[in-house]
Amino acid sequence: MHLLRNALHHADSRPELTPPFVVAGVGSPFGDDRLGWEVAERLRQDPWFARRASHVRIVSLDRPGPALLDVLQGAERAIVVDAMRSGAQAGSIRRIDLDRVRLPRDSLVSVHGFGLADTIELGRMLGLLPWRLTLFGIEAHSINGAGRTTAAAARAVAEVCLRVRACLCEP
Repeated sequence: MHLLRNALHHADSRPELTPPFVVAGVGSPFGDDRLGWEVAERLRQDPWFARRASHVRIVSLDRPGPALLDVLQGAERAIVVDAMRSGAQAGSIRRIDLDRVRLPRDSLVSVHGFGLADTIELGRMLGLLPWRLTLFGIEAHSINGAGRTTAAAARAVAEVCLRVRACLCEP
């Protein structure tokens, strides 16, 4: 009976998530640097994530240092969302599967001194990273502005939320 009852899936159904999954939005209250925070906040309000609250932990961090490693430790899969400055068009989105490639430490400069690349490499050396770790970077226009994000970055936040959801459903 169980096989028959669950044989047909709803069109919107996805595989159930197995804990623990972590989504970490990294940022600050300044301009587009708050993009990671905005993604995290939007995901907390998303009904799909609300139904999976026991499976997905969503956090906001103000720095990508040791606090990020604490959040990632013990997770099977984690997604980090942060603003980036690579010279691409503002609002561009870049996905990097950090369990497969390394961030180029010399090309990423952090205003915090100990940046995301340093944190990930330290976690890799200490064996603290999840088996699946993905970074979604949103190209920032300005990280020194007032508390509001640019229009291009705001559109990217909505797209990254969809990509995070899809990423968590990947095998």
